[in-house]
Amino acid sequence: MAVARADAHPGLLRGSIRAGFAQALRFTEELPAYRHGALAEFRAFVRDAGPEGFTGDPAAVARAVYDVGRQDRPPLRMPLGGDAFHAVTAALRERLRAIEPREELARSIAFGADPA
Repeated sequence: MAVARADAHPGLLRGSIRAGFAQALRFTEELPAYRHGALAEFRAFVRDAGPEGFTGDPAAVARAVYDVGRQDRPPLRMPLGGDAFHAVTAALRERLRAIEPREELARSIAFGADPA
């Protein structure tokens, strides 16, 4: 039996609002290394999100995780919620934009490649 792994990326869950999570959320002091980039953006998103930002249904997330976990070949990435899908796809697009200018260099190391 093969073991597969799927990384779930849930968005903001509405149950958190009912439990008072958003109102009770406290942030630690940011370390200088984390004041910019994805983590800083996520902290700001969670901090500034109003009740309308918490759209995920915790029961639906649990069902999706269970169902995907039973698949023979689960997806590597499993964004759950529109906000999660947006965050994951934006990060992947950014990675593509960062690496695409390196295509010529990447291909230049093959045997028989024309040296620049």
